[in-house]
Amino acid sequence: VRWFKNGSELKPGKNYRIYSTGRKRICQILQCSLADSGIYKCDTGELNTSCSLEVYEHKLEMVHDLEDLYIQEDQNAVFMCEVSLA
Repeated sequence: VRWFKNGSELKPGKNYRIYSTGRKRICQILQCSLADSGIYKCDTGELNTSCSLEVYEHKLEMVHDLEDLYIQEDQNAVFMCEVSLA
């Protein structure tokens, strides 16, 4: 079995794991990035199947907004906000 992305053959490496479990043939993409979006194909030589993968960006959300401070002269002012991945 050979695996392809947008017509180019994939090989096992840092981002791709290609392996078999019984009759199943598996291509695993580790830590997907936007560049991994595309058309993937599994080709046995006699049969093939394909699908698309669309990777979308993380969206940040503000979990904790900045707060107004009222401090005495010569004190430190510390501002903090907190963001989270949606």
